[in-house]
Formats: sequence, C-alpha cells, structure tokens
Amino acid sequence: MSLIQPGEYFIRCAENDLYIDLSGGNADPETPVIGWHLHKGTNQRWDVQLKSAPNVFTVRSMVGEVYVGLSSLKIFPPLVAAQSFPEPWSIEPVGEGKFRIHFLYMDAVVTLPEDREGTQLVLRPWRGENRQMFVFENA
Repeated sequence: MSLIQPGEYFIRCAENDLYIDLSGGNADPETPVIGWHLHKGTNQRWDVQLKSAPNVFTVRSMVGEVYVGLSSLKIFPPLVAAQSFPEPWSIEPVGEGKFRIHFLYMDAVVTLPEDREGTQLVLRPWRGENRQMFVFENA
C-alpha cells in the first residue's frame, strides 16, 4: 500500500459520494467541516502537505489559511472543524486506494457519521467502516 503524496485534493468518503467540505466556504475558526456533494469549489479543495515522515500531514483549505482540526466544543464524539493552526494528521493507507485520517493525540479517526449532505465530520474509534475511509482525488 502506498502513502499519499503531498498535493491538492478533493477528499471523498468511501461510503458515499460526499466530499470533505468547509461549510459555506467560511475561513473562520470553528467552521464545521462537513460532507457535501462535489461542486469543485475552493471550499472542497484541500492542500495536503507532509509535516513529518512517513505519513503525518497538515490539511489546509484552499479558501485561506485555515486547517482541518477539532472544534473547541467539549462534546463527544469530537467535531471536526476549521482551525487557524496546522493540526497534524496521520493519513494511513487501508487498502484499495482508501485512507484513514487518524488524529495523532487520540485513538480515533475522521468519520462521516451520516449519508446526508451537511453532516459534520467527527472523530470516532477505528472500526474499519467505509464511512471512516477516504479517497484522495487530484484537484
């Protein structure tokens, strides 16, 4: 299994046709990171850059200097939201061109909990479900 290469991507959930999207194209911290059908707007384009070898990356929105991170709301499961600082993520191959996006400081991965547009991504323990796997498509 190969590692992801740095670059600009559309990131699709392997469970459905929903893509990781910065809600409303808003570059403010705490903006929800949601699943949405592909429209190829800048809020669905993500600059994935290697932070440290072999598979630790930052994921920056092409909307501006805003990164995929965690919401400061103290709820469970933790919500995925935009932040102004580059949060490191381990992007790990799980087979067939699919990857999981693992939070380094908790045994949890990015998960799209529902097959509905506008659903905010969350962190959940890895169960190997397609809603926890993502396909990185060149933008």
